[in-house]
Amino acid sequence: MKKNLKVILLFLIPLFFSCDSKSKSDTSIPHNPHSIFEHLSNNNLDRHQKIEILNDAYRTSSKMKSDSLKNSLLVEISYQYLKYEDSLEFLRVNKEANELSITLKDSSAIAATFWDLGDYYDAKNKVDSAYFNYHSAQKIYEANRDNFN
Repeated sequence: MKKNLKVILLFLIPLFFSCDSKSKSDTSIPHNPHSIFEHLSNNNLDRHQKIEILNDAYRTSSKMKSDSLKNSLLVEISYQYLKYEDSLEFLRVNKEANELSITLKDSSAIAATFWDLGDYYDAKNKVDSAYFNYHSAQKIYEANRDNFN
């Protein structure tokens, strides 16, 4: 009987710990997408460290089950890449956020991606592309009666 109990425990203990680690990884994905960016306000971090935080946030977004939370996270990540002047990552994540926003029919997020793209092109002195994106965002904001934006 003791031998059977040892065999059962031998199989149950790893199973128990594997279930526990799975639940920990699920809870590590933030429910509030903006909470992942608290570290970016730390003035002791250099640009490279902040970009790494954004890269981690992007990897986190691929694990999210909720498309609406993922979309909010992608829009914020995109903006932060723009802010820290990582053009390649900004363009890649902005495009992904825009496509997901369109799929979800999230007009505010669509407008935000257009606006950020307008900022990007404005900084690159590509006035026609900047205007097109700003204008696209403005039309959406007006349709939503979003006077602030």
